[in-house]
Amino acid sequence: MKSLFGPAACLGLLLSGPASAGAPADAVRYFYSNIGSETEPDNRDRFTGLARAALDANQQAANSGGASCIDFILALDSQDLDQNEIDSSLALNETMNGPAAEVTANFTLFRQPHEVEWSLQEVDGVWKVSDIASRTGNWRLSGLKCG
Repeated sequence: MKSLFGPAACLGLLLSGPASAGAPADAVRYFYSNIGSETEPDNRDRFTGLARAALDANQQAANSGGASCIDFILALDSQDLDQNEIDSSLALNETMNGPAAEVTANFTLFRQPHEVEWSLQEVDGVWKVSDIASRTGNWRLSGLKCG
């Protein structure tokens, strides 16, 4: 019994500790499970900084009678999708550096390889997307200009 106390106590401390932000890859995986939801106003709280500013500007352009400047699915760098192909090929690789993280999404879409890089910041214990960049399409969300 004495030998079980040490590991059990450590496990108890880990489980009772402060809530963590979870894995950055989980924050990104949400968008591959909900394809096309990046620009939805209901998901705006999943973004911060320049990414949120770009999405807000896109929404303002659309609301003012103009066309939105983001007319493709950010997570895919495409306007079309094949959910089965994405689900079967998606690989998320994360690297963390304190309150910042990078998650690279690699997948195939219509048999073409795609690579999308997600930058995240931990804000109030939650991982939020601070930028999205396509290595395949050579664009960055923070660089898209609306208006």
